[in-house]
Amino acid sequence: MWERYYLSETDIQDWFDPTPTPMATPSGMPALTITPALTAMPTTGSTPGRSLTPSSGLREVFNDLNPETQLLELWRIERDWDTTAELAYHFQDPFSFDGRYIVSQQNSSLHVFDLRTNRVVKKLDGGKKPIWARRNHQLFYYRSHRIYRYDVAKDETVSIVEGVGAGYPRTISYDDRYIFTAYGGLPDGSDRSNSGEIYRIENKPGASVANDQVVQLTDEWQYASEPRASSKYDVIVFKQRHPSGNIERGWWAMPFEGTAKENYRLGVLLDKDFELGSHAAWLGDGEHFIMGNGAQPLQIRYLGRGQWGEWQPIGPIIFPSGDVAPLGYSGQWLVAEAGNESFINVVDMTSSRPILLVHAPSEIIDKKPGDGNQGDPNPHGSPDGTKVAFVSNYDLKNCPTTQLTGAVTDYVPVQSTALFPSVGVLAIRHHLVSYTSKTANSFEDITVGVLGTEAAVDKTWPGIVVTNFACRSSSITTLNRQYGQDLYIAVYRLPDTPTLSVLTETIKITPGKNHREIMGYKLHGPQHTIQYLSFPTTVYLIEGEYSVSAVEWSGLESRPSKPVTVTTGMFELVLD
Repeated sequence: MWERYYLSETDIQDWFDPTPTPMATPSGMPALTITPALTAMPTTGSTPGRSLTPSSGLREVFNDLNPETQLLELWRIERDWDTTAELAYHFQDPFSFDGRYIVSQQNSSLHVFDLRTNRVVKKLDGGKKPIWARRNHQLFYYRSHRIYRYDVAKDETVSIVEGVGAGYPRTISYDDRYIFTAYGGLPDGSDRSNSGEIYRIENKPGASVANDQVVQLTDEWQYASEPRASSKYDVIVFKQRHPSGNIERGWWAMPFEGTAKENYRLGVLLDKDFELGSHAAWLGDGEHFIMGNGAQPLQIRYLGRGQWGEWQPIGPIIFPSGDVAPLGYSGQWLVAEAGNESFINVVDMTSSRPILLVHAPSEIIDKKPGDGNQGDPNPHGSPDGTKVAFVSNYDLKNCPTTQLTGAVTDYVPVQSTALFPSVGVLAIRHHLVSYTSKTANSFEDITVGVLGTEAAVDKTWPGIVVTNFACRSSSITTLNRQYGQDLYIAVYRLPDTPTLSVLTETIKITPGKNHREIMGYKLHGPQHTIQYLSFPTTVYLIEGEYSVSAVEWSGLESRPSKPVTVTTGMFELVLD
């Protein structure tokens, strides 16, 4: 069972103003601000209480109302039903390399949100299709036939390339040296028009074909799109949407350092004709490529030097998946969005068993049959695998969700009708169904095809998410008042716990396995909790037991480490 820890009011104030306050000690040396020890709280998803993280500014922090989901907490970023928030496509990371910033598209501009201060720190008007650098706070995006680079630290924007090669920035090399596009598609830079070639662009202002900083990696492929670069190797995987000469349709992989002819010779067809799936992504380790959009996700391992393994099922359990995305850089976790069912699974690759993380309805319902206007939640994990970002047009803070337990017939069978009104309209995929009574596990006296939506509810099955239409539209009497999407973050797990060890005159903090997102560490003592943001530092400690916890930029905090005994004296506190 997870343990919840909350911050006191003093913690919250100190967190956003971490300047040390001088305090006298027996040795006369200054110490950092003293804050009360943290207190444990229960973790049941629907249990009210203090949150895991300080909430201030634009971020709302709350518990999920659905007892079936397995998450610790939900955050809503920038609530605005009149606009539509979009994340980059599922294989592109919305989080910065250290998890401090998250970028989303809000209508016609990009918003860079700081999870430390809970504020939008930059709006990039006209920007679209953002991707982050892997090692710093540089953000690449497309606008008006150019690729730009915005540096958060410098608050500086420069043009990287225009003209040939300036399609949507889709992915970046493991060392941040190259940006990859598929150019030659639609005039707006899109690479989904079934035409294009893969280009490698150096991460330098003013890149062009003339100065050899823009290189065409494919030649006469004509239908290449959506490249995905490994986070470890100099290899990309991309779609060949149509056959071209001897080049077959399907998923291809090739190195990106050579010429177009060399790349073709070393190219490998991973999946002919998209037989295994049309949605895919690298795991965070950059070694395993995952194929989704099928009944059973598959993985194939890249062994380096152009060598690939064989396709293998992720596990013995079959679970639905649409878009797939990495959850963390370790390669341990996978996010699998369940397509039409409107929920998100997390898979721990060490056990290969999926868990239901959160319901994520995002569809705009219309009168067309099928899922023509289905919205994508586009889930993606944070660098340490603690959080999953996604978008939804449903009020997850105030409204319940449930799932079908069978096909809709003359009633709607569900896991639970708790918290739903006694009379209302349900949204089930692209269907609207009204009801006038309910039991604990079914909605009764139903009418299908409400507001002219598709009435063929026999095309439903167990697992589909059911929502209250009144919580995704400002009016239940028309289809044209549905909400835009908001940006949410689901907290999947706490940060990895660090360890604390005592040497002769040194106290050493060893980070947990995953620690890209860690901003600082809290040292918990017999009387005080002190926060440290830089190392090494000299500390005066009184005799007693001490433990340490890791704190993310987002404010999310790990469990305390096992305690160690310290004698009174001066120590150098170091980070291993």
